[in-house]
Amino acid sequence: MIRVCKAPEPEWFPDWKKQKEKGRQPTSDAHVENSRLRDALIDEQGSLCCYCGQRIDTNESHIEHFRPQSKYPELDTDYGNMHASCESKSNCGQKKGDSFDEALCISPLEVEEGRFLYTLGGEICPKDQSDQAAAYMIEILKLNASALVGRRKEMLMTFLLPKLQRDASLEDLKNMRDAFQKRDGSRFYQTFRQVLTCYIDQLSAPQS
Repeated sequence: MIRVCKAPEPEWFPDWKKQKEKGRQPTSDAHVENSRLRDALIDEQGSLCCYCGQRIDTNESHIEHFRPQSKYPELDTDYGNMHASCESKSNCGQKKGDSFDEALCISPLEVEEGRFLYTLGGEICPKDQSDQAAAYMIEILKLNASALVGRRKEMLMTFLLPKLQRDASLEDLKNMRDAFQKRDGSRFYQTFRQVLTCYIDQLSAPQS
């Protein structure tokens, strides 16, 4: 999961919310406004899925209600409950569906990325094996789906393994980590930013 820093509601959002709550949006206008809303969510997330960290755009994403609309209808138009998730049928928002345990679910607004560890083979697991909430999120989001594991492994092999084979110093790793935390000129974050930074943190951690 990635940490999402929620931006303020767009200026036009209150009007969109009023129209939606009144059920007065024509279908064509609703499609345009939903795309506009999705674009705003994607931008605040640096074009990464709020759950897996893959690159997304308007055509390859959906508006994800962290607390499901079926269980929390009062949050249907709550901007703070909305994120952008990838369209994968095997993981993330589409797989999560209505699964939600208030005691265990970790919001993208509150998640500590360091709660998760990554293997060089691309798998994710809780840093603390007794962390039931982290394990629950991995399970309901299917963050160890085979395709997702493969893509994470490829990123680690591409960005980190060559430097590790050249005996990169701790300072080199820190500089890489800092770079992964920043947006590029297009306001994008590096795909799987959280995987790369968390793996570097694992390498940099003092050995007990």
